[in-house]
Amino acid sequence: MARTSDERNKIIRLLADNPNIEHACKSVGIARATHYRWMESNVDYRRGVNRALKDGRERWIEVAEAALMKGVKNEKLRAIQFFLTHNDPRYMPKRSRFVEPLTEIERRDYERLKAHVDRNKLPPHIVEPIMNALKNYGIIRKETKK
Repeated sequence: MARTSDERNKIIRLLADNPNIEHACKSVGIARATHYRWMESNVDYRRGVNRALKDGRERWIEVAEAALMKGVKNEKLRAIQFFLTHNDPRYMPKRSRFVEPLTEIERRDYERLKAHVDRNKLPPHIVEPIMNALKNYGIIRKETKK
């Protein structure tokens, strides 16, 4: 029983340093299946592992951020680009939407909706949001001004 407790504590300590379950299990000499079985059966172990994983990830994020900042300070172009595109909206890539061509069923549904709108003479405050949504999702083409 003491051996199992020691193994569990060692895994928790290892995960706090390196949040990789495979690595921790190999270091202790147990199978990952054993680790997951312990996670299911032992609440204290599960809490300890989850806390250690969180702490370990936070530690490695800090290491990665420090390395990134070092790259920026050393004028490494890739580090600069990464930092700017993830931290300043002016440098973030513009999102584009790929719109699948309409299937025959979608086209028929659109035609039915359009006919219903035309037939019932719905007021503009109802029609405009529907048509804008259909345009935004590529279901109907946006009109281009000439």
